[in-house]
Amino acid sequence: MLVMATIHSSSIAQAIDRIVSFFPVESQKYILSRLSLILKGIIVQELFPSLTGDKALIPAVEVLLVNDTGKKIIRDGDWKQLPDYILRRKPLEMQTMKKSVEDLANKGIIDIGYLKKPS
Repeated sequence: MLVMATIHSSSIAQAIDRIVSFFPVESQKYILSRLSLILKGIIVQELFPSLTGDKALIPAVEVLLVNDTGKKIIRDGDWKQLPDYILRRKPLEMQTMKKSVEDLANKGIIDIGYLKKPS
């Protein structure tokens, strides 16, 4: 069964934190255990204006594929480790948001200066 959900978050760690925060504190350990068993992957995207000038939006993505180590990190409630874990597992095609944005900026697709502008 494929289930897709949207959650407003800027990182995978924040998405997991938000999911868990919907539940009472006394249930959160159980929820983390269940999440670790059912999650197959998480993708977080952020849209940036294209440098082409055509008002297109380009997605930068953070990707987590949940394997045994990822399950353990989630089950233990230590999702703050996820960015480092993703960086170490590059052959599995996972990536952090920072790396995705840097790659798009280095290719001249988006302006990294956009990140530094006050909102």
